[in-house]
This record gives sequence, structure tokens and C-alpha cells, in this order.
Amino acid sequence: MQEIIRIDLGGVNSYLIYNKEQYILVDTGGHMFLDKEYCDRREKLEESLTQIGVTEDNLKLILLTHGDNDHACNAAYFSKKYKAPIAMNKGDIFLVDSPKDDCYLVNSKYRSVIFQIVFKTISKKIKALMKKVYNEFESFVPDVIISEGDTLKPYGFDGIVYHTPGHTPGSVCVLDSYGNLLCGDIWANQKRPALAPNASDFTQLKENAARMKELGCKTIYPGHGLPF
Repeated sequence: MQEIIRIDLGGVNSYLIYNKEQYILVDTGGHMFLDKEYCDRREKLEESLTQIGVTEDNLKLILLTHGDNDHACNAAYFSKKYKAPIAMNKGDIFLVDSPKDDCYLVNSKYRSVIFQIVFKTISKKIKALMKKVYNEFESFVPDVIISEGDTLKPYGFDGIVYHTPGHTPGSVCVLDSYGNLLCGDIWANQKRPALAPNASDFTQLKENAARMKELGCKTIYPGHGLPF
């Protein structure tokens, strides 16, 4: 039976889809705005993959739920290390192919007034951080473009891709036949399950969240926090 393994990178998750001695890596970690120390989380993810037993022979694909730095920062590195293709939706290519310093603003709208105030208060710090991040970012062009209705069967896995813009234009989810939904940043579960606090388009985010619920998902695996 197919299994989903959560890798907690400290504030953001990567996941491994495991089936018949082979893996798909979903998201690759990266820097976050509120990190106390500058950290791309690469070492932690690398250690976890080694401990689990991921190798060049059994990693079949790196799938990005979206192009935000905290999910895509290490994709090029692990693609080269494991000789695994990178898959993502075309809507977020601008976030990974020579991204500009202000790319983080694509989903800088916040529902909460408190988050709006915090973001504004530390905006200079965030701008300086992201300038450093994108100066060091290892740009790439995805090897595989995934779209609504695509299947993971060519890689030996059960899963359907859904294009779910809202958090970013190219956000995607993956749903398998067991009801497991890898949702990227549609939802987060930091204190309790809730829609992502930030988005490029909250109307789209809500519409796609409702659409995913209607598909009968049983367990949701968010980009931030515990599965629920």
C-alpha cells in the first residue's frame, strides 16, 4: 500500500510518497520569514532522506506544490544529487527561473489584520532577507509541467494532480485513491487546521479549498503543520 512520510523541516514540511521501494519527494524546504537564523533547511532534509534510504535509484520525481522559496529552494540541488526530474505547474515558473527579489510579494495578501500589521512592521527585514535568498537561489526550469488531471502513474504511483491557484498562480494538490491529499499551502495546521493565512487571490483559494473537500479527501497533508 502506498504511504506518505512527513519530513518536518522546522516550520515547513517535505513529504515522501512511498510505494514498492520507490519514492516521490514533494517540496524541498527553504528559508522562512520568521526564522531566527538564516537557514535553507537543506542539511536537515538531506539527512532525513539518507536515513530513510532515498537514493539515486529509487527517487523517481521531485514534485513541487508551488514555487515559494520555502517549498522550492532546494529543488535544483536535490534534482542534481538524485538525478530526479522536477515537476511543477507552469503558473509558478517565474518563482524559480531567475526569480526577482520581489517575487515573495506575489502572495503577500493576508486575511488577518494582525498578520497585515506584522508583515508591514517587518517589511524591511523581509525585503533584505529575500534579496539575500534570491541572490543565492539556484534557479531552474522544471523538467515536467504538471496540469489539472495529470496522473503520477508514469512514475509508479497512485495520484491525480489538481491545479489549485489561490495561494500562488501555479499551486497544485495531489490526491490519491486512499483519500490522502497533499495540499501545499491551501491549508496550514499551525495551531489548528485553517486556510492559508496569505494568498495571491483569496477568492480562488477558498473556491479550490471547497473543491478539494468535495473530492472526499480523508487526510490532508499541509505544507505547514501536522496532517489532519
